[in-house]
Amino acid sequence: MSVNDDRQSGKGRWRMITPKWMVALLIASAGLALNASAQGITPLSNIDSAVTGSLAVASDSMWGFIFRTGDDAWGYRLEQVAIRMAPPEGQVSGLTAWLYEGGPNPAMRRRVIPLGGPVGESDGVVYFAREGVVLAGGTGHSFVLTADQPLSEGAYQWTMGTGLLGDGGWQTRTRWHSEDGIQWRSENSDLPNMPHFAITVTPVPEPSTLALLALGGWWFWLRRRQWRRKGG
Repeated sequence: MSVNDDRQSGKGRWRMITPKWMVALLIASAGLALNASAQGITPLSNIDSAVTGSLAVASDSMWGFIFRTGDDAWGYRLEQVAIRMAPPEGQVSGLTAWLYEGGPNPAMRRRVIPLGGPVGESDGVVYFAREGVVLAGGTGHSFVLTADQPLSEGAYQWTMGTGLLGDGGWQTRTRWHSEDGIQWRSENSDLPNMPHFAITVTPVPEPSTLALLALGGWWFWLRRRQWRRKGG
């Protein structure tokens, strides 16, 4: 093989990684950097507070409360929700959790996020999770708990504690109750007792400079291809 052949071969190898593959590598590196910088936090929780009572959860006894997310401009990726439960009474089935953007009343809901049934349980703490959910920052949301069986057959017992403490702009508002999921009434008589609850989220990081450069390089490569086609 001649020197020119070596050069041509080397040039071919470089063509294989530029510019498209180089930009792709930049995008991948930016994604890794964003993931590495993001860490899960629990900005709203009273899960460890002393038990002050419980709420009976059934198909005709739904409980929930409104909370406000923090002020992160890019929102929060949901990791998990945890609640504390006492032993149920009677025959129970189908414990189900929901998140609403807005209030629990249908007219107040802007977005419905079904969390489904529990994904785990440990020492009376029950966990719910769903991938791909991002909660908008500085926005009211509702967490609602229901079940399949009516009160006449049995009820899950969602325990309460004193207060529901929030950090970074996260805060709770009112507790709500409904018998049909349509008509809800505020239950403020014994606040600050609130259902045991903890939410773990990951703040969505702002796009990094590297990510913006990568996207800019990708756009330039696309434009370069268009110019070549027009010129050719």
